[in-house]
Amino acid sequence: MTTNHSYRITTALLSSMVIAAALLTKLCLFSAESAETILCESLAECHRVYPLSSSKGAFLYGYTVDTLYSAQLLPGEMLTRATVSGIIRSVSHSAAYAYALYDSSSSQRDTRVLKMNTANGEFESFSIGKLGSADKSSFAVSGDEAFVIKTDDAYAYVQSFRLGGKELHKYKFNSNLSRLFQDGSTAYALLYTGELYKIGGGSSQYIARLETDSMPFNAGDGYIFTDKHQLASLCDGITEYINGADPKLTVNSEYGLVTHNGSSVKCGDREIFRGSNLSFVLTNNNLCAAVYSDFTYDCTQLNAESNNAPRDNSPADNNNYNVSNNNRITQNNDDEISLSIPYPVRNRTIYNVDPSLSVSEFFSRFDEKPELYNSEGARVYNGNIKTGYTLRYDDALYEIAVRGDLNRDGKLKSNDITAFMLHLVGKKPLTGASLIAADFNLDGRASNADLVLMAKAAEK
Repeated sequence: MTTNHSYRITTALLSSMVIAAALLTKLCLFSAESAETILCESLAECHRVYPLSSSKGAFLYGYTVDTLYSAQLLPGEMLTRATVSGIIRSVSHSAAYAYALYDSSSSQRDTRVLKMNTANGEFESFSIGKLGSADKSSFAVSGDEAFVIKTDDAYAYVQSFRLGGKELHKYKFNSNLSRLFQDGSTAYALLYTGELYKIGGGSSQYIARLETDSMPFNAGDGYIFTDKHQLASLCDGITEYINGADPKLTVNSEYGLVTHNGSSVKCGDREIFRGSNLSFVLTNNNLCAAVYSDFTYDCTQLNAESNNAPRDNSPADNNNYNVSNNNRITQNNDDEISLSIPYPVRNRTIYNVDPSLSVSEFFSRFDEKPELYNSEGARVYNGNIKTGYTLRYDDALYEIAVRGDLNRDGKLKSNDITAFMLHLVGKKPLTGASLIAADFNLDGRASNADLVLMAKAAEK
């Protein structure tokens, strides 16, 4: 393995606590108020926060523009974090390591993988080269093999790299890829058609068939739960529907299925928590944590009778994931309102930006000059604004969607029309900012009506 950088960071540790004393009691993530505030504020700053329940620990993890966070809640409490020189695009997590895929701000402008040990805070950074046409919204790591989604003229495929830069394997499928994820140290590829494959070592193994365009969430060791309410075993591929369950509040534990019905958390038929303002439910062996919108949490045992009193917290803030179907732009996030950004924002994406708009004119609409980066992480100072550019403003990170610019060259031309037609017939689905850019009439969907308007407005 080639290691490019090796560091050690300070980890915020909770002094040893007896688990039994914490049961049925509101837990603070640190024994000192200042330490608790650090963790809560750190997670609150993240663009996305994800849950992970496993037999080795229960975690919340997320990222800001340049910092990866991993907070272990069960069985002990620990916060680890690492800051990179660049822009983080996506994150992943196993029971032992947290990972970040990021575009380096160094002179090489390469894409790198950060690997952080969640037990001691040590981390390393590995180059995997310049990815070019890659979808960096998800990735996975299995051992020393890192997986990303790349595209060619026909379909997207998975390209793997040895941590350190060498290309290893190309994984091709008969349909377009939706996303990558990992369970423990095993990587998985999910297709838009719902087919799920285990990948690694140059081979792929069919696991299960999910609903079309499903979004998977961790649901305990060896299980995922989707936004289409399917619980799937990653071991034998058996699936079942759990109607009405929230993906962030559903875990399959050894003591039964843990779910939230809107007013309480149940393990099987037994109520273990009351509360309607939960953001996440996590489990670790016999322990269960109900996490609230301020990232404090309650803990209890799954195999003991309990009936916690309701928490009087303010309504949960919006920790929704960016879940979308093939044409609908957003399913569970309303537009975000920002008084400092002169454009509408949806799912951390600035949209309704006119095609062929110059960078200087775009900058002139802001009170303070923002920072702009291209898909390789390099600063941009001139030219046209393009779909897929990243804006850094007020210490927040936003992707940009230019109306009609589907091929990400900053203009609306005939090749964008062709890309939209391929999307509509299912040959090459659009994702991310390109899908938002296809919503030309701003009605929240990418449809034939948008195609007609784009064809009329396209440059001749």
